[in-house]
Amino acid sequence: MKRFDSNFSLSICIPVYNWDVTKLVTELHRQAENAPFNVEILVFDDKSEIEFRNINSSISSLKSVSYKELEENAGRSKIRNALVEAAKSQYVLLMDCDAEVTSCDFIEKYAEAADFDVVVGGTAYHTNPPEPQYILRWKYGTEREMRNAETRQKSPNSSFTPFNFMIRKEIFSTLNFNENICGYGHEDTLFGWNLKQKSIEVKHIDNPLIHIGLDKTDVFLSKTKESVRNIKLISDNLNDRNFDDDVALLRCLRRIEKYKIKQIVKISLNLLYPFLLKNLKSDKPNIRCFDLFKLKHLLSL
Repeated sequence: MKRFDSNFSLSICIPVYNWDVTKLVTELHRQAENAPFNVEILVFDDKSEIEFRNINSSISSLKSVSYKELEENAGRSKIRNALVEAAKSQYVLLMDCDAEVTSCDFIEKYAEAADFDVVVGGTAYHTNPPEPQYILRWKYGTEREMRNAETRQKSPNSSFTPFNFMIRKEIFSTLNFNENICGYGHEDTLFGWNLKQKSIEVKHIDNPLIHIGLDKTDVFLSKTKESVRNIKLISDNLNDRNFDDDVALLRCLRRIEKYKIKQIVKISLNLLYPFLLKNLKSDKPNIRCFDLFKLKHLLSL
């Protein structure tokens, strides 16, 4: 029989925006009902379109599930901070709404790892390729994000992701996600860095959720440009070489600056850009081209 800390309790926190979470919450609720410890599920809707709010409001009838609709769109950081603030448990499990649970003991695996203050379960993707318009996001996910715990543990803070992680509430409350980061991307990078600065250990385990909400290529590229702007702003504000060394894209920029070839690389990537876009929008995108796409936009800032 599995043993759990008698004081362990868990708040599952799910921010939602324009996504049907009924299947996800129903499965989590089933596991929560069978768990030998207290579990609550908090779902905050970030001003979704009415059709999604109508669908998702049905989960409020489930025991120990709290569903709340925000009056205004709060954004990625603010809504997560609000969820954790509302949580009543010792630990909070944050996950994205476009996730799929595939393990019948998903919640219990996190409970077993409660000796650690921060636990990251990981991200997985379906094996079969999706339709062509989603292939770039899927390929990036399978090649860059889908890694086992042993691999992620080699760079524990750099591998931090808010897609699927558990944290002691009192630890989260000393950090929070930075609400000054607008739009898409890298609030997780900064959060992982702050954990490292406070010497808080991040434990990685093999307890993934499947990311099913793939963006179409044009949307993904637009979000990527936004995330590049964000990481540049974070880097400029921190002005810490150690932070830059932890982020592959910034590390590449520093090397280019070190060898004084920034202008040459910038001109070269501008010339290559049409070919990069053609590749990334094809049904066989190359992730190295995606790296160059990001570098091109970073050099343009």
